[in-house]
Amino acid sequence: MTKLLLAGGAGFIGSPLAGRPLRRTDVTSPTVVDPRWTGPREALALARIEDPRLRFVQGGVERLDADGPSDAIVPLASPGSPPWSTAEPLRTASAR
Repeated sequence: MTKLLLAGGAGFIGSPLAGRPLRRTDVTSPTVVDPRWTGPREALALARIEDPRLRFVQGGVERLDADGPSDAIVPLASPGSPPWSTAEPLRTASAR
């Protein structure tokens, strides 16, 4: 059993990649954590990720109420727009 935590999995980069672990038979419970700062939750639907094993949590990883430890963390979080990054540098650096 592999529990994955995908940080930023609903964003521009994360949403197309969030479905990749679901192709593996050893991944049983992937969790996407995203504050939806730059990407809507609907991005997962647009990426055609519709799997009952996938859990979505809106928020940051620093405040995640997880049900136990993850076996791996996949860092996909990053604002995809330089204007957003430069407009809010502290938020960008803290990934909130």
